[in-house]
Amino acid sequence: MHLKQIDMITEIGGKSRISEILNRKRRLTVDMIRKIAKVPPLQDRD
Repeated sequence: MHLKQIDMITEIGGKSRISEILNRKRRLTVDMIRKIAKVPPLQDRD
């Protein structure tokens, strides 16, 4: 799954929250992981 920051904003939260997660300053919650897992692959998206 090749997601970019912009792809995760609707699933996780704002750009700053995603940056904190990617920089390991904030942990992913189980709820966040479930939401990310449901994101369709890029080739199937509009």
